[in-house]
Amino acid sequence: MPKNLRVYATCDLGEALLGLRKRGYEVEVYPQPETPPKSLIVEKVRSGIDGLITTLREQIDAEVFAAGQGTLKVVAQYAVGFIIFDNISRGDANRYKIPFTNTPDVLTETTAEFAFLMLGELARKMWTAERLLRENQWRYWHPSLPLLGDEITGKTIAIIGLGRIGQAMIKKVRRIRHEYPVLFSDDAPFRLPAGHSGNDGLALCAPDFERKELGQDGGTRGGPCPG
Repeated sequence: MPKNLRVYATCDLGEALLGLRKRGYEVEVYPQPETPPKSLIVEKVRSGIDGLITTLREQIDAEVFAAGQGTLKVVAQYAVGFIIFDNISRGDANRYKIPFTNTPDVLTETTAEFAFLMLGELARKMWTAERLLRENQWRYWHPSLPLLGDEITGKTIAIIGLGRIGQAMIKKVRRIRHEYPVLFSDDAPFRLPAGHSGNDGLALCAPDFERKELGQDGGTRGGPCPG
């Protein structure tokens, strides 16, 4: 390495940054947990850093790319994507010919796992029950009142948006109980339960639980099953 490459990270990423240092990079990290000021990011880029590591919190636009013209080699985003948060201006990056990267698919299983846990919590009214306990409002036992909730066993779950996370959700549901009825919506039609035809439409599917995983693109806006 002819010279130590300089990297500025907008937050502490732990072992990932330690690995860069071991490989000879000069790594400077913003020390506070909050988002660094935009002016500081521009200042660091203008100082001649080779790489900028960002998170979804920072807006990286023409001002930042212009400050790094001729010196900044890459903007590495510590996040899955750009579409949802849109914090990196791809047009400005292309204009100044500075590449940018992301970390695709690292949170697919994590997000699906959270979705499945939330499904159980909502069905069983766990959040409401915990609140009653914390406020010392649970004064008696009753077989159904006030928070019996509902089982998810044997129910039908609708997954709207069959991307990576939607598919991971289906796998988790099927691992627990293979015969769970699963409806899904995307480019492919729903798999309707017995007794329904394809003309019935999503409104007549009446799933017991509905899971939406929608990105901000034309294919998922104004879909057939709102609400």
